[in-house]
Amino acid sequence: IPAMIERVREIRSLTSSNFPNLEIQVDGGVDHTNIASLALAGANNFVAGSSVFGASDPDLAVRELRQLVNAVS
Repeated sequence: IPAMIERVREIRSLTSSNFPNLEIQVDGGVDHTNIASLALAGANNFVAGSSVFGASDPDLAVRELRQLVNAVS
């Protein structure tokens, strides 16, 4: 994921003037430890399969991930 954060940042900077609403999706390895950094880098669509479906309370896991993204948006 650390390399992906930089890639997301680069893609966002390259597309921000021509495509400011471009959806940048990150799929794989997204969880509560990195979703805020990915959002800050410019990602705005996240696939968090294991961190949600592997959680004891998937609904709570989704709410927590959304809160982390909203806190940096």
